Amino acid sequence: MSGYPDELERELIRAAGSYQRRRRVVGRLGRRAGRRVSGSRPRLSFGGAFAFIASMSVVVAVVLVFGVLGHGRGSSTPSASPAGANQLTTMLAVLRRPQTAADRAVSPFDMRFLDASVGPIVRSLTRRVATIGSARIFLFVTKAREPNLQFLQTGPLWSPSLGDRVFLTNASISAPGSPVPAVELRDPQVASGWYVEASTQKAYFLEVVPDAVARVRIVFRGGTVDAAVSNNTVVALAPPGSNEQVRAVTWFGSSGRVIPTITEATDRAWHAAGAAREAALRSSFIRQQAKVPNHAPAALVHDFAVFAADTERPVSAAGISVWHPSLSSLPFLMLQFVANPLAVRQVSTQSGLRFWVDPGPIRVSEASGRIRELTDICLRVEVSPSAGACSHRLSTVLSSGLWAAAKPTNGPTVIYGLAPNTNRTVTFVLRGGGRRTVPVVHGIAVAPAEGVTQILVRGTNGKLTSVQAPILLHL
Repeated sequence: MSGYPDELERELIRAAGSYQRRRRVVGRLGRRAGRRVSGSRPRLSFGGAFAFIASMSVVVAVVLVFGVLGHGRGSSTPSASPAGANQLTTMLAVLRRPQTAADRAVSPFDMRFLDASVGPIVRSLTRRVATIGSARIFLFVTKAREPNLQFLQTGPLWSPSLGDRVFLTNASISAPGSPVPAVELRDPQVASGWYVEASTQKAYFLEVVPDAVARVRIVFRGGTVDAAVSNNTVVALAPPGSNEQVRAVTWFGSSGRVIPTITEATDRAWHAAGAAREAALRSSFIRQQAKVPNHAPAALVHDFAVFAADTERPVSAAGISVWHPSLSSLPFLMLQFVANPLAVRQVSTQSGLRFWVDPGPIRVSEASGRIRELTDICLRVEVSPSAGACSHRLSTVLSSGLWAAAKPTNGPTVIYGLAPNTNRTVTFVLRGGGRRTVPVVHGIAVAPAEGVTQILVRGTNGKLTSVQAPILLHL
């Protein structure tokens, strides 16, 4: 793959190296990004969770951040709380109490690193909120700022009109993450995360909650735990076997009544911010992908009719449509993964099958660090563009085509693929010796997958080749 994704990968590698030079870990937060409430938005995760600082290690965060800090001298004189912090102060009593010496026991190094990587920390609003073993849990507030899209942002872009923002990240990520406004504190999937004690490997679920919440019930994969709230913070030891997975979180007031929370259905701000993030990233990807040169092999373009469709207007016949999509029309995931955006073709069928023919080439990083360019052609599907059927051998594609299996929205599983121009039809060999012959339309053949064992394709050399039927990948 070339273009912007490679730049992102290189940036992440550089950031990781910088972080490893800084870290002396007492505990760590979340072993892996992507852990979430089952069936929910990917927000109970630590690609967007607490910034915990262990010992002298610090992790980036924005707006409202939790951190685990080791011993250090107190930070510099607290700065005045900005007007924008009023929303957080109104929701969190811990920010309204006077600051103590313990709250200020954050090393100057840690504060400087947070200032540089996150934005100006509001010293007067730093609070020590909990202790886990030798790890001290701090709450930080920082002035809101727009996220930097050069890093791997996984969260939304919030409208400035929403005011203060919160951010949660894990200790294995050193690039700034996604800011979340104060209104999102009412969503238990946002202001929560994991701290894993390095010495015991015990996993603790942590969450910041508004003032009205007195108790929280967490349904883990391994059992249910009720935890009291202190300093607007929940610390709950997860049962063995929970595997850092939470299935549900319920808030209770001091009277025992359930406190309503924001849900996916009612969280319009989240969806609007997510759309804004995608739009911003889409614009960046389009600019980068437009610079990728079209180095599709001439033989590939010449010998496969699918590339003859060279306009954005679909060419249709026998229920199959082929066209040359503009970059702006590509689905967001496809835009990121396509290797040759200037030569890609989109195909759709009456059954709802939709895929993209991406004629490469791709750039591969070898262990030596050398970048090698490979001839490549892929059939990419939207659900997982990087997992489509691909071939790095042009000679194989010219002799037998390229085939994959998929489950369309409006029908049974099918086998689909590219056939060279030497084929007007393609024969599918069935279990038991039967055969099914289908026409090749615009270089594309599609047939029901039931019972198919082999595909007979005539190569550009005129020879008939038998291809093993592809297996359906459940993505």
